[in-house]
Amino acid sequence: MQLKGLQLQHLKRILSQQANLAEYKTQLRATGDIPKGVTDVAVRFSPLLGDIVLNVIRPQQEIISAATLSNNYLLKLANANSSEKGIIIPAKISIAADYIYQGFVHILPRGLDHILFVLALLLFAKRRSTLIWQISAFTLAHTVTLALGIYGMIALPSNMVEPLIALSIVYIGLENIYRAKQNTKNHTRIPVIFAFGLLHGLGFASVLGNVGLPQSQYALSLVSFNIGVELGQLTVIALAFICLSPFRHKSWYQTKLVLALNITITIIATYWLIERLN
Repeated sequence: MQLKGLQLQHLKRILSQQANLAEYKTQLRATGDIPKGVTDVAVRFSPLLGDIVLNVIRPQQEIISAATLSNNYLLKLANANSSEKGIIIPAKISIAADYIYQGFVHILPRGLDHILFVLALLLFAKRRSTLIWQISAFTLAHTVTLALGIYGMIALPSNMVEPLIALSIVYIGLENIYRAKQNTKNHTRIPVIFAFGLLHGLGFASVLGNVGLPQSQYALSLVSFNIGVELGQLTVIALAFICLSPFRHKSWYQTKLVLALNITITIIATYWLIERLN
């Protein structure tokens, strides 16, 4: 259906923070009246516009913040004056599900840099306890900077954060190769992983900032997004473990397969680093 009286109210172009201005972001605000009795409204945008984040509000009340990047939306309208739990609870569940999904897909399949970082941690860990400690340090760190970044307490431009994330993968890959040859212990690695986790958290905050957070469910959306990220990380670890398990007891597992994978990760991350610096 089409909304009669839909008017363009506000158009704002935001230049990307990237130095080369490789992309542009636009905020578009429009107003219109929804006929009485209507419960569903379909909103479609041209695919030429790229990724769209839709935020719908009524005067003094937010209805929906559609976290999913899409060109088509189907909005379920709730009574603005209703306070019934039957309406409030499903809305919260829907918001939580949307942001869990966004956090998950930011890792799988979109977050190739985060996938390689987690894989590098897995490849170095010869014991389960080592992996748990490393992943815990990484998770704690990126949770801190994700929250601080979203609340505006810390901010770095993406043209600084993205190269540093690539550099963190290069470092971990090279350290994997070096420590494997030296057969050194790995307990001193935790502070380094924590520091790199802080960087990755700023990257997560940038993504979540682009998607936007509904003001009425700010904390819920933030927590849900982070849960999605953790689920994505655990999925990466589980899939990698399944794929590598048949070879873990082979004599050439550490000396050939793991070494080859670490070299591959380092080469890819080095390419990303050069690309992002340019």
